[in-house]
Amino acid sequence: MYGKAVLALAAGCIFLWSNEGNAWVYIKGADSMNHIEVLGNLTKEVDVRITAKQKTMAMFTIAENYYDFFSKERKTQYFRIVAYGKKAEIIADHFGKGSRINVKGNMEHVKFTGDDGKDKSYWRILLNDFDFCEKKGKGQE
Repeated sequence: MYGKAVLALAAGCIFLWSNEGNAWVYIKGADSMNHIEVLGNLTKEVDVRITAKQKTMAMFTIAENYYDFFSKERKTQYFRIVAYGKKAEIIADHFGKGSRINVKGNMEHVKFTGDDGKDKSYWRILLNDFDFCEKKGKGQE
């Protein structure tokens, strides 16, 4: 075991998980190496927009905690997520700041020119599927 996680190969799939078991990534096997699954909490409310083609788009960020074995400290990493269509609508209606969600999707590299004229880029997860990770308490809709 090296670093913050354990890496395992089984049945053509690669699994990466932390010792604490609450923060893990699953990378799908041979048919698509560009697959990521992350469990975390929303850092703020979901940003909902309508695209030029009248499709609903939801953008949000989730935070995932892990233990760094080298520094022996708990750390947080953030993932930008974008969802489209019905899944975007469901996420916007049922998730808010602090909500726990399990997202599954593909990594997407976004490049753009900033207001200052410089080229910029970032990585985000293009959502394919998600799971509810909390039960609703009494009094919640």
